[in-house]
Amino acid sequence: MLKLAEECCQDDASPDCYDKGATEISEKSCGKDSPFPKHPDINQCCSAQDHERKLCLATLRYSSDELPSLLEPTPEEICNQYKQDPSAYSIRYVYEFARRHRNIPAGFVLNTTQNHVRMAENCCNPNASKPCFFKERYQQRSSTTFLRFLSNVCNNQVNLKSYQTGLTAIFGSLLRVPFEEASIVSKHFQSGLAKCCLQPHPQCVIEEFTSFQKVLCKESILGTMSAEFQRCCSRAPQDTLTCVDNLKREPPTSMNMSQVLSAQLCEKDRPDITDRCTGHHIISYGIKDDNCPPATFMYYVEITIIIGFLSGLTN
Repeated sequence: MLKLAEECCQDDASPDCYDKGATEISEKSCGKDSPFPKHPDINQCCSAQDHERKLCLATLRYSSDELPSLLEPTPEEICNQYKQDPSAYSIRYVYEFARRHRNIPAGFVLNTTQNHVRMAENCCNPNASKPCFFKERYQQRSSTTFLRFLSNVCNNQVNLKSYQTGLTAIFGSLLRVPFEEASIVSKHFQSGLAKCCLQPHPQCVIEEFTSFQKVLCKESILGTMSAEFQRCCSRAPQDTLTCVDNLKREPPTSMNMSQVLSAQLCEKDRPDITDRCTGHHIISYGIKDDNCPPATFMYYVEITIIIGFLSGLTN
């Protein structure tokens, strides 16, 4: 694909350059001796022809459980592979890292690859000290933690339609605020992810997370929070989010809800009742309020199934 882009993005490239190149790739993908990884659904695509085949191949995706886990290689394994062919090692590393973090800006992938290759170059030197790899990884621990966090939240943003609901529950429990306030916070964070996760440049994420830190750590919230939360807010924006994400969630507390009759749910001038009751249950993580109608509580039960999946935001 890189070679195809290099050829077809030239000013003097023929109009059908990309179409011809894409056809060659699709034919190679469907060949018996194809060098590409075998996708379980590729036979269905290969049974199609021409443009339909190319579109089908382009939509194939690997789920995380279809990919081998990215185990951290030992220093000896890194040096053996790096010394054999430094250029090929770099390409292989960026490929492995990118396909496991496919929903983060490409700039982060390239920066991580550059740091890793630099580490290999320094630490595989015969004159390097024995704890070289340990020192390098220790210095990179903050960025490693941030990338893991970013990858998880961007994966959820791209793949889960109900992600904002899960974020609302998390921020409501963390900040001990009502549903309406938690919803505003989660919407701010989720809109930043929607804007930046698939952008190529890291600067978008950095700017949005800096903006979100101001929302998360504003004085009206900070004064009521624990010393641990306040310490998190004193850090750099990227470190603030990973720090807050690791804080222990506050236990749920019941909120005062006005008496609501089931019949009132159907009143045209009371559209807020369902949202308030549902939001209350979401924030309370399962505390049933007798003031809210059963229909609303059953809706909450369905939402809770989703939240149970989302509650491990970065685990």
